[in-house]
Amino acid sequence: MIRNTFLSFLIFSLVLTSLIGCQNKSTKKEAKLQIISSFSILSEMAQEVGKDSVRVHNLVPVGTDPHEYQLTPEDIKFATSADLLLYNGLNLEGGATGWFAKMVQSLGIDQHKVFSATKDVPPKYLSKKGKKEVNPHAFIDPNVGLSMVQNIRDALISVDPKNAQYYQKNAQVYSDSLRDIEKEYRQKFAAIPKEDRVFIA
Repeated sequence: MIRNTFLSFLIFSLVLTSLIGCQNKSTKKEAKLQIISSFSILSEMAQEVGKDSVRVHNLVPVGTDPHEYQLTPEDIKFATSADLLLYNGLNLEGGATGWFAKMVQSLGIDQHKVFSATKDVPPKYLSKKGKKEVNPHAFIDPNVGLSMVQNIRDALISVDPKNAQYYQKNAQVYSDSLRDIEKEYRQKFAAIPKEDRVFIA
């Protein structure tokens, strides 16, 4: 009788411990900062700066036009519970009347959660049939990438200040890698004779 009671208690304790462990894992998983990013490059940057403290939901799949995108039910579900929403800006997502802005407005998302990665980045322009249009693809310049990483870092800190040092450290490491890329660009371009520096897109 005593033995059976002891075995029952032992089994109950093991099950309870297992349930608590699962609950702790679930809580830890849910504790990650929920981020929505408008397209893949921003998603990568956010993941590199946030590392294990964030879960990033990318909106526009690789190979899809980011200028016009149709949200999926999963996108909308994630957006309603997101802690932070990142977008490129410079009209990549259609500007103030584009799909990203409409999503934020229609879902009634707090503007304090919404951040542009290209904040304070001077726009460059494309000439098209005599008209100038903002070039939204500023991220191809590593120097602009540095500004975007800083903006993403600041956005993360603003919504999750307790992990500020963690985000600063990760952003520094990522920024150093971008500086290495920019240095390599300059070295390779310098090796090309000026008369041969022709770019075709």
